[in-house]
Amino acid sequence: MYYDINNMDDLISKISIDVDVDIFQLTSEKMDCYISTKKLSNNIKINYAYFNTSIELIGKNKSDSYCFSFILSKNSYKFNSSTVALDQFIFLKPNDIFNSINFNNFSIISIFIPIKLLPNYSKFKSGLYNTNSIDTLLDIKNIALSLLKASKKDLKYFENELLLKDNIDLLTLKDEQREGIHKYFAMYQNISTFIHNNSNENISIINIAKHFNISDRTLRNIFIDQMGISPKKYLNYIKLNKLNKNLKNNKNETVTSVILNSGFSNHSSTTKEFKKLFQILPKDI
Repeated sequence: MYYDINNMDDLISKISIDVDVDIFQLTSEKMDCYISTKKLSNNIKINYAYFNTSIELIGKNKSDSYCFSFILSKNSYKFNSSTVALDQFIFLKPNDIFNSINFNNFSIISIFIPIKLLPNYSKFKSGLYNTNSIDTLLDIKNIALSLLKASKKDLKYFENELLLKDNIDLLTLKDEQREGIHKYFAMYQNISTFIHNNSNENISIINIAKHFNISDRTLRNIFIDQMGISPKKYLNYIKLNKLNKNLKNNKNETVTSVILNSGFSNHSSTTKEFKKLFQILPKDI
């Protein structure tokens, strides 16, 4: 199956088939993404996704599968604070929570493998891992891409190739990249959660810094390191994303009322910022 996606609702609905996720757009441009999926006879599922815009995903893997993710774009993806290299992969256990940031023009392959096919993997932790063989990693990426395009005639061949012992041995997860976790990540998670939970309030950057007993400069350094944007921009993007959802969920209220109840004080400037981020006016949601 192939899906062209140009709005946040469609993106969340397609990704949520495999992981429980909330998504926040972080760059001002019209969304133009696509997802290609294929389910194999053994209930392995392969997803390929391309994103033209920067987004933050906060989610949890479903309960029935392990997820292995391989990036195809250099220096454009962060998983739990660590920048993922092309020679690394992400392993996610069932029900485990993750935070990821995709930067502009990013693509990724995810393979969901049922628990029963990998009975020895429960001992491993979710995380970012190095590979024992770069060639084998490239083989898996290429096989996965071939499966997405394969005809029924060729499908079984590529399924068998994907599950070859030499390939699965790559995923023994011997070398976890734990040193990549940055000192700012825990603080970022706490501040980000605070912002999400209080986005409807009229909070400021000064309020946030005081709440966490840090300076404005430290707060800025945390967000530049983790997100590549200032905390002020991040706060505003989160509020605009929440406003987008509130507008859709409160059709009986006036646009002005929803804007004010979403933590904004100026209808005119909020409308301009909303249009810049989502390429649509609040009244047209």
